[in-house]
Amino acid sequence: MKKITILGSSGSIGAQILDIVSKMKNYVRVEGLAVGSNIKLLKSQIKKFRPLAVSVGNQSDAQILKQWCKSNDVKTNIYSGEEGLEKLATLPDVSMVFASVVGSVGLRSVIAAIKAKKDVP
Repeated sequence: MKKITILGSSGSIGAQILDIVSKMKNYVRVEGLAVGSNIKLLKSQIKKFRPLAVSVGNQSDAQILKQWCKSNDVKTNIYSGEEGLEKLATLPDVSMVFASVVGSVGLRSVIAAIKAKKDVP
């Protein structure tokens, strides 16, 4: 089974990737998801895909998400900022990182993924 991370899962590219993944759930597992600030959408993605870890743009959204996970008995690690993107891009079991974040925000995480020998299509 191929394990992937999607940086930018709330955008159109991320949504298309998740649509494909839902049709291939016996072959692909989502380990990491990252959004900038759309935590409402991220919550629904967490419910559907049960990723190991997620990241949001800022610490206050991360705290809101941690509380939500705790109250819904969801075992997902929560990160934030560029450090969170880097963490998701280098998750040990992930073999492929899709980077669909806007602008230079994802540059460090893509470099980290490449250094960690992840496929970055």
